[in-house]
Amino acid sequence: MKTVYCILMALLVIPSAGAQNWDIVSTFDDYEAEGWFIFRAPRAGTQVTQNGDGTVTVARLGADSETIYLTRDVSWIEPENTLTVDTWSFTYEVRIRADQIGGPNNGAPDEHGDRISFYPLKNMPDGNVDTYSNGRTWLCSFDQTSIGSRYFANPNLPKAEVDFSEFHVLTFVCSIDYFLYDLKVLEEPLINYGEAFEGDDWPERALGDHSPWTLYLDRNFAEPILLNMPGSGWNGWGAPDVDADGIMQIGFQGNTRGQYTIDYFRTGNGIILDPNEPEGEGTEPSGIDGWELY
Repeated sequence: MKTVYCILMALLVIPSAGAQNWDIVSTFDDYEAEGWFIFRAPRAGTQVTQNGDGTVTVARLGADSETIYLTRDVSWIEPENTLTVDTWSFTYEVRIRADQIGGPNNGAPDEHGDRISFYPLKNMPDGNVDTYSNGRTWLCSFDQTSIGSRYFANPNLPKAEVDFSEFHVLTFVCSIDYFLYDLKVLEEPLINYGEAFEGDDWPERALGDHSPWTLYLDRNFAEPILLNMPGSGWNGWGAPDVDADGIMQIGFQGNTRGQYTIDYFRTGNGIILDPNEPEGEGTEPSGIDGWELY
Protein backbone atom coordinates (compact mmCIF):
# COMPACT_ATOMS: atom_id res chain seq x y z
CA MET A 1 0.00 0.00 0.00
CA LYS A 2 1.36 3.35 -0.97
CA THR A 3 2.33 6.02 1.53
CA VAL A 4 -0.48 8.38 2.41
CA TYR A 5 0.34 12.02 1.82
CA CYS A 6 -1.44 14.67 3.85
CA ILE A 7 -1.82 18.21 2.60
CA LEU A 8 -3.11 20.83 5.01
CA MET A 9 -5.44 23.41 3.51
CA ALA A 10 -5.63 27.00 4.68
CA LEU A 11 -9.15 27.40 3.38
CA LEU A 12 -11.71 24.96 2.02
CA VAL A 13 -14.46 26.29 -0.21
CA ILE A 14 -17.60 24.28 0.40
CA PRO A 15 -19.06 23.04 -2.88
CA SER A 16 -22.33 24.71 -3.79
CA ALA A 17 -24.11 22.21 -5.99
CA GLY A 18 -24.30 18.62 -7.15
CA ALA A 19 -23.32 15.33 -5.53
CA GLN A 20 -20.37 15.61 -3.17
CA ASN A 21 -19.15 12.02 -3.36
CA TRP A 22 -16.49 10.43 -5.51
CA ASP A 23 -18.11 7.90 -7.83
CA ILE A 24 -14.81 6.28 -8.88
CA VAL A 25 -11.56 6.04 -6.91
CA SER A 26 -8.55 4.38 -8.51
CA THR A 27 -5.41 3.97 -6.41
CA PHE A 28 -3.45 2.21 -9.19
CA ASP A 29 -2.50 -0.76 -7.06
CA ASP A 30 -3.71 -2.84 -10.03
CA TYR A 31 -4.73 -0.60 -12.90
CA GLU A 32 -6.34 -3.31 -15.02
CA ALA A 33 -8.44 -4.62 -12.12
CA GLU A 34 -9.51 -1.02 -11.45
CA GLY A 35 -10.95 -0.67 -14.96
CA TRP A 36 -8.12 1.00 -16.88
CA PHE A 37 -6.89 -0.14 -20.28
CA ILE A 38 -4.86 1.15 -23.23
CA PHE A 39 -7.07 2.72 -25.87
CA ARG A 40 -6.87 0.74 -29.12
CA ALA A 41 -4.08 -1.49 -27.83
CA PRO A 42 -1.46 -2.60 -28.72
CA ARG A 43 0.43 0.61 -29.41
CA ALA A 44 3.85 0.39 -31.06
CA GLY A 45 6.82 2.05 -29.35
CA THR A 46 5.06 2.42 -25.98
CA GLN A 47 5.17 0.80 -22.55
CA VAL A 48 2.86 0.67 -19.53
CA THR A 49 4.33 -0.47 -16.20
CA GLN A 50 2.45 -1.39 -13.04
CA ASN A 51 4.85 -0.32 -10.30
CA GLY A 52 5.13 -2.05 -6.93
CA ASP A 53 4.51 1.19 -5.01
CA GLY A 54 0.96 1.55 -6.33
CA THR A 55 1.69 3.81 -9.29
CA VAL A 56 1.53 3.28 -13.05
CA THR A 57 4.06 4.59 -15.58
CA VAL A 58 3.07 5.26 -19.19
CA ALA A 59 5.87 5.83 -21.71
CA ARG A 60 5.98 6.71 -25.38
CA LEU A 61 9.68 6.74 -26.14
CA GLY A 62 10.00 4.77 -29.36
CA ALA A 63 11.27 6.71 -32.38
CA ASP A 64 8.51 5.02 -34.36
CA SER A 65 5.48 4.88 -32.10
CA GLU A 66 1.75 5.39 -31.89
CA THR A 67 -0.40 7.62 -29.72
CA ILE A 68 -1.12 6.06 -26.33
CA TYR A 69 -3.86 6.84 -23.82
CA LEU A 70 -4.48 5.23 -20.46
CA THR A 71 -8.28 5.03 -20.57
CA ARG A 72 -11.22 4.37 -18.24
CA ASP A 73 -14.98 4.45 -18.58
CA VAL A 74 -16.60 7.01 -16.25
CA SER A 75 -20.12 8.15 -15.30
CA TRP A 76 -20.47 11.88 -15.89
CA ILE A 77 -24.26 12.11 -16.08
CA GLU A 78 -25.90 15.31 -17.26
CA PRO A 79 -29.44 16.29 -16.21
CA GLU A 80 -32.16 14.83 -18.43
CA ASN A 81 -33.90 18.19 -18.65
CA THR A 82 -31.34 20.94 -19.11
CA LEU A 83 -34.08 23.58 -19.24
CA THR A 84 -34.32 23.38 -15.45
CA VAL A 85 -30.61 24.01 -14.72
CA ASP A 86 -28.14 26.72 -15.67
CA THR A 87 -24.93 24.73 -15.37
CA TRP A 88 -23.73 21.21 -14.71
CA SER A 89 -20.32 20.13 -13.42
CA PHE A 90 -18.17 17.12 -12.66
CA THR A 91 -14.81 16.90 -10.89
CA TYR A 92 -11.78 14.73 -11.45
CA GLU A 93 -8.54 14.65 -9.49
CA VAL A 94 -5.16 13.05 -10.19
CA ARG A 95 -1.77 12.86 -8.54
CA ILE A 96 0.75 12.78 -11.38
CA ARG A 97 4.36 13.44 -12.36
CA ALA A 98 6.02 14.14 -15.73
CA ASP A 99 9.06 11.85 -15.72
CA GLN A 100 10.23 12.93 -19.16
CA ILE A 101 9.04 15.28 -21.89
CA GLY A 102 10.19 14.53 -25.43
CA GLY A 103 12.21 11.61 -26.73
CA PRO A 104 13.32 9.84 -29.91
CA ASN A 105 10.97 10.80 -32.72
CA ASN A 106 11.04 10.09 -36.44
CA GLY A 107 8.21 12.59 -36.83
CA ALA A 108 7.74 15.91 -35.08
CA PRO A 109 5.18 17.17 -32.55
CA ASP A 110 2.81 19.93 -33.62
CA GLU A 111 3.47 23.60 -32.91
CA HIS A 112 2.43 23.11 -29.28
CA GLY A 113 5.39 20.81 -28.58
CA ASP A 114 5.88 17.62 -26.57
CA ARG A 115 3.40 17.38 -23.72
CA ILE A 116 1.11 15.09 -21.75
CA SER A 117 -2.63 15.55 -22.28
CA PHE A 118 -5.79 14.98 -20.26
CA TYR A 119 -8.74 14.02 -22.44
CA PRO A 120 -12.04 13.97 -20.51
CA LEU A 121 -14.50 13.28 -23.33
CA LYS A 122 -18.25 12.75 -23.61
CA ASN A 123 -21.03 13.19 -26.10
CA MET A 124 -24.50 14.67 -25.86
CA PRO A 125 -26.88 12.70 -23.64
CA ASP A 126 -28.65 11.40 -26.77
CA GLY A 127 -25.34 10.14 -28.13
CA ASN A 128 -25.60 12.22 -31.30
CA VAL A 129 -22.18 12.76 -32.87
CA ASP A 130 -23.11 14.11 -36.31
CA THR A 131 -21.27 17.43 -35.86
CA TYR A 132 -18.16 18.67 -34.07
CA SER A 133 -20.32 20.67 -31.69
CA ASN A 134 -22.08 17.66 -30.19
CA GLY A 135 -19.03 16.75 -28.17
CA ARG A 136 -18.19 17.85 -24.66
CA THR A 137 -14.43 18.09 -24.18
CA TRP A 138 -12.23 19.69 -21.52
CA LEU A 139 -8.75 19.20 -22.97
CA CYS A 140 -5.65 20.12 -20.95
CA SER A 141 -1.91 19.62 -21.49
CA PHE A 142 1.23 19.89 -19.35
CA ASP A 143 4.98 19.40 -19.55
CA GLN A 144 7.64 19.46 -16.82
CA THR A 145 7.34 23.20 -16.16
CA SER A 146 3.76 24.32 -16.87
CA ILE A 147 0.13 23.36 -17.49
CA GLY A 148 -2.51 24.92 -19.71
CA SER A 149 -4.87 24.49 -22.63
CA ARG A 150 -4.70 21.76 -25.24
CA TYR A 151 -3.51 24.62 -27.48
CA PHE A 152 -0.37 24.77 -25.40
CA ALA A 153 1.67 27.30 -27.37
CA ASN A 154 -1.15 29.78 -28.01
CA PRO A 155 0.11 33.01 -26.40
CA ASN A 156 -3.47 34.19 -25.89
CA LEU A 157 -4.27 31.32 -23.52
CA PRO A 158 -2.92 31.39 -19.94
CA LYS A 159 -0.61 28.75 -18.48
CA ALA A 160 0.46 28.12 -14.89
CA GLU A 161 4.05 27.35 -13.97
CA VAL A 162 4.34 24.07 -12.06
CA ASP A 163 7.36 21.82 -11.48
CA PHE A 164 6.00 18.52 -12.75
CA SER A 165 9.31 16.74 -12.25
CA GLU A 166 7.71 16.10 -8.84
CA PHE A 167 4.25 14.71 -8.04
CA HIS A 168 1.37 17.19 -7.78
CA VAL A 169 -2.34 16.85 -7.08
CA LEU A 170 -4.53 18.39 -9.80
CA THR A 171 -8.24 18.95 -9.12
CA PHE A 172 -10.26 19.81 -12.22
CA VAL A 173 -13.83 21.16 -12.10
CA CYS A 174 -15.38 20.83 -15.58
CA SER A 175 -18.69 22.48 -16.43
CA ILE A 176 -21.30 23.13 -19.11
CA ASP A 177 -23.18 26.41 -19.42
CA TYR A 178 -26.42 25.35 -21.08
CA PHE A 179 -27.49 28.86 -22.05
CA LEU A 180 -24.27 29.42 -23.97
CA TYR A 181 -24.48 25.92 -25.39
CA ASP A 182 -27.89 26.67 -26.89
CA LEU A 183 -26.73 30.06 -28.10
CA LYS A 184 -23.51 28.92 -29.78
CA VAL A 185 -23.97 25.27 -30.67
CA LEU A 186 -27.58 24.71 -31.57
CA GLU A 187 -27.75 27.82 -33.73
CA GLU A 188 -24.50 27.03 -35.61
CA PRO A 189 -24.04 23.24 -35.37
CA LEU A 190 -21.69 22.88 -38.35
CA ILE A 191 -18.96 25.19 -37.06
CA ASN A 192 -16.01 23.51 -35.37
CA TYR A 193 -15.52 26.13 -32.66
CA GLY A 194 -12.85 24.00 -31.02
CA GLU A 195 -10.32 24.90 -33.69
CA ALA A 196 -10.92 28.62 -33.17
CA PHE A 197 -8.47 28.62 -30.27
CA GLU A 198 -5.55 28.24 -32.67
CA GLY A 199 -6.10 31.91 -33.60
CA ASP A 200 -5.99 35.23 -31.80
CA ASP A 201 -9.59 35.47 -30.67
CA TRP A 202 -9.01 34.97 -26.92
CA PRO A 203 -10.93 35.87 -24.80
CA GLU A 204 -13.77 35.47 -27.33
CA ARG A 205 -13.62 31.76 -26.75
CA ALA A 206 -16.44 30.66 -29.04
CA LEU A 207 -17.52 27.18 -27.98
CA GLY A 208 -15.13 27.23 -25.04
CA ASP A 209 -17.49 29.56 -23.25
CA HIS A 210 -19.99 26.74 -22.85
CA SER A 211 -17.60 24.08 -21.51
CA PRO A 212 -15.01 25.73 -19.22
CA TRP A 213 -12.70 24.03 -16.75
CA THR A 214 -11.01 25.32 -13.59
CA LEU A 215 -7.89 23.83 -11.97
CA TYR A 216 -6.73 23.74 -8.34
CA LEU A 217 -3.16 22.71 -7.43
CA ASP A 218 -2.28 20.51 -4.43
CA ARG A 219 -5.78 20.99 -2.96
CA ASN A 220 -5.34 24.71 -2.40
CA PHE A 221 -9.02 25.44 -2.91
CA ALA A 222 -8.66 29.04 -1.79
CA GLU A 223 -7.57 30.06 -5.29
CA PRO A 224 -7.44 28.15 -8.61
CA ILE A 225 -4.26 28.31 -10.67
CA LEU A 226 -6.32 28.34 -13.90
CA LEU A 227 -9.86 29.68 -14.08
CA ASN A 228 -12.55 29.18 -16.74
CA MET A 229 -10.23 27.69 -19.34
CA PRO A 230 -11.78 26.98 -22.75
CA GLY A 231 -13.16 23.60 -23.66
CA SER A 232 -13.60 22.35 -27.21
CA GLY A 233 -16.34 21.04 -29.47
CA TRP A 234 -14.23 18.07 -30.56
CA ASN A 235 -16.01 14.86 -29.69
CA GLY A 236 -13.17 12.39 -29.69
CA TRP A 237 -13.53 9.45 -31.99
CA GLY A 238 -17.32 9.30 -32.03
CA ALA A 239 -19.67 6.58 -30.79
CA PRO A 240 -19.18 3.96 -29.48
CA ASP A 241 -15.63 4.89 -28.46
CA VAL A 242 -16.88 7.99 -26.63
CA ASP A 243 -20.29 7.52 -25.04
CA ALA A 244 -22.81 9.87 -23.47
CA ASP A 245 -21.49 9.50 -19.91
CA GLY A 246 -17.87 9.85 -20.91
CA ILE A 247 -14.40 8.35 -20.84
CA MET A 248 -11.17 9.58 -19.24
CA GLN A 249 -7.91 9.44 -21.19
CA ILE A 250 -4.39 10.47 -20.17
CA GLY A 251 -1.56 10.19 -22.66
CA PHE A 252 0.40 11.34 -25.67
CA GLN A 253 -1.35 12.67 -28.76
CA GLY A 254 -0.06 13.21 -32.29
CA ASN A 255 3.72 12.87 -32.40
CA THR A 256 4.31 13.94 -28.79
CA ARG A 257 6.75 11.88 -26.74
CA GLY A 258 7.54 11.41 -23.07
CA GLN A 259 6.73 9.49 -19.90
CA TYR A 260 4.48 10.10 -16.90
CA THR A 261 3.70 8.32 -13.63
CA ILE A 262 0.25 8.48 -12.03
CA ASP A 263 -0.48 7.74 -8.37
CA TYR A 264 -4.27 7.96 -8.18
CA PHE A 265 -7.39 9.14 -9.99
CA ARG A 266 -10.86 9.88 -8.67
CA THR A 267 -13.95 11.49 -10.13
CA GLY A 268 -17.57 12.28 -9.38
CA ASN A 269 -20.53 14.34 -10.49
CA GLY A 270 -20.83 17.82 -9.04
CA ILE A 271 -18.20 20.16 -7.59
CA ILE A 272 -16.03 18.17 -5.17
CA LEU A 273 -13.28 20.00 -3.31
CA ASP A 274 -12.03 17.29 -0.97
CA PRO A 275 -9.07 18.02 1.37
CA ASN A 276 -8.50 14.32 2.10
CA GLU A 277 -6.34 11.70 0.42
CA PRO A 278 -8.05 8.67 -1.13
CA GLU A 279 -8.53 5.81 1.31
CA GLY A 280 -8.32 2.09 0.78
CA GLU A 281 -8.27 0.16 -2.46
CA GLY A 282 -9.57 1.33 -5.81
CA THR A 283 -13.26 0.92 -6.53
CA GLU A 284 -14.49 -2.00 -8.57
CA PRO A 285 -14.53 -1.10 -12.26
CA SER A 286 -17.93 -0.13 -13.62
CA GLY A 287 -19.25 -1.99 -16.63
CA ILE A 288 -17.65 -1.06 -19.93
CA ASP A 289 -20.36 -2.36 -22.23
CA GLY A 290 -19.65 -2.17 -25.91
CA TRP A 291 -15.88 -1.67 -25.54
CA GLU A 292 -13.20 -3.76 -27.15
CA LEU A 293 -9.43 -3.55 -27.23
CA TYR A 294 -8.01 -3.08 -30.69
